[in-house]
Amino acid sequence: VPLNVFIDKAPVHTTKVFYYKENPKVTGVLPDCSFDRGSKIVIEGENLDSVYRTIIHFRPNESHLRSVTRECIGRSLPTRMECITPVFQRDETEEGHLSFDMDGALGLWNKDFSYPPYGEPIPFETEGHVLSLYPGFDEVSLHHKKLNLVSSCMTITMTVADVDCDAKVLDNEITCRIPKNLTIP
Repeated sequence: VPLNVFIDKAPVHTTKVFYYKENPKVTGVLPDCSFDRGSKIVIEGENLDSVYRTIIHFRPNESHLRSVTRECIGRSLPTRMECITPVFQRDETEEGHLSFDMDGALGLWNKDFSYPPYGEPIPFETEGHVLSLYPGFDEVSLHHKKLNLVSSCMTITMTVADVDCDAKVLDNEITCRIPKNLTIP
């Protein structure tokens, strides 16, 4: 689109060209939760590469708690953007709403989002934190802290010899059946 500048109706010649970019649209956010110290989310949508600055907002449902924000750093594709959520430290899961300001497009998305406390696997309690598998083993388990709080909104996988073993997240452990067709040397 040509850009014309006039001062008191007199044209000012410029070599600048104005390029209009379509407004961004957010169609999805995965996952719909974040650890309290911040987690990677994937924003899906349209025209996401037209944005110069994206601000992420989390507004907790509890009115006495403050909202938190964080700028999304990094490049984006037209239909995909990766960001790290703001830090929101709590000892228990906090429900609220996540939204985005993308340049002049304010309050995009504004959907339910939760912040459970940080969870993590506990290393194997064996020497070197390595679990040796032997013929006849049919199940592997690993203890964890609070991963059950995110198992419904984050994908937790476990592999044996690079084969997904369909992990089940229980209250304090992750278990998986060793696939029958897998040969353990």
